[in-house]
Amino acid sequence: MESLQDYTKDSSTSRHKNPLDPPLFSPFLAKTLKVQGHLGFAYESACYNEKLKMILACPLGSTVQFYDANNFEPYRNRDFLKLKGSVTQISFQPENDTYVLGCSSGFVYKYNAAKNYIKKLKNLGKHVLAMTFLDPTFYAFSLLDSKKLYIGNLEHENLVNFDLNHKDSVSLYHCTKRNLLFSGLENGSVRIYRTNKLPDLQAFYSMQAHQAGKWVLSVQCIMVDRKEYVVTSSEDWTVKIWHLIKGRMRLLKVIPLPGEPHSLVYLENYKMIVTAYASGCMQFFRFPSMKMERTVDLVNSGVYHLFLMKDKNMIGATNQNGESIEFIQLHPKGHQFIAPREED
Repeated sequence: MESLQDYTKDSSTSRHKNPLDPPLFSPFLAKTLKVQGHLGFAYESACYNEKLKMILACPLGSTVQFYDANNFEPYRNRDFLKLKGSVTQISFQPENDTYVLGCSSGFVYKYNAAKNYIKKLKNLGKHVLAMTFLDPTFYAFSLLDSKKLYIGNLEHENLVNFDLNHKDSVSLYHCTKRNLLFSGLENGSVRIYRTNKLPDLQAFYSMQAHQAGKWVLSVQCIMVDRKEYVVTSSEDWTVKIWHLIKGRMRLLKVIPLPGEPHSLVYLENYKMIVTAYASGCMQFFRFPSMKMERTVDLVNSGVYHLFLMKDKNMIGATNQNGESIEFIQLHPKGHQFIAPREED
């Protein structure tokens, strides 16, 4: 297994220059940030605000902590927030610079990062399992063992809920361009809703995407070279690539993995997908071919959540077994690289 520093392969004979060849793509461990508390097993325990250059970290213990992404020190003039319950889900709406924070206690908060203002929206009494914004006002979320999908409103406390037929939604993704909400369920299936008449949802498609009884851990839509894809990952140790055609998913590829993919992010500039595992390793796959280009090891084991810092050309990786976030620089000088077109 390769280290972060020793990748020196020459690909001068390739059809085009490999975006993984130095200096275009040379990931290395740039920084480790020690937070105050244990990050635990939160589905989303940290994120990044590009406008403010601010890292939000949510360790166990009911706090939200703020760090400056320029120097990795506590963010200036911003105290930690105290919440009722540990944060398990974070969703961000860039249009109004607002976060919705879901907690293990069932409390849901909205937080305006620019104004440093937080407000409790509601107490639902159950662990918030998955969450995503649908537009600047409405957001979707699910609760552990509720078997329902909820639509919340930032402006008032009314909720709309939809029965999931005795299943929990464990991952959510909204494709704004298509007005489609993808819901990954605990039984391995994916359900798609139309969101053009909010707060109502219209369920119009469902399929068994992964092994029955295995959670669909993530769902994402990706546009590459004018083609639309859906990427799903599961507890069954696979990533699957689907074509999205008229709102339907058609299977293209199944990629076996070395473990359960705790987190998955897409690097648009590099046309790569990154997966993270409990062993502490990350894998880089070229997309959409899903050729595995690199496996890298982090210092700490137990990577549970990845988040992208696009303007910094970095990936943050939270460590479920400790009190640190590791930051992987994708280019030695922080420059971005636009990947060449790849044949499917």
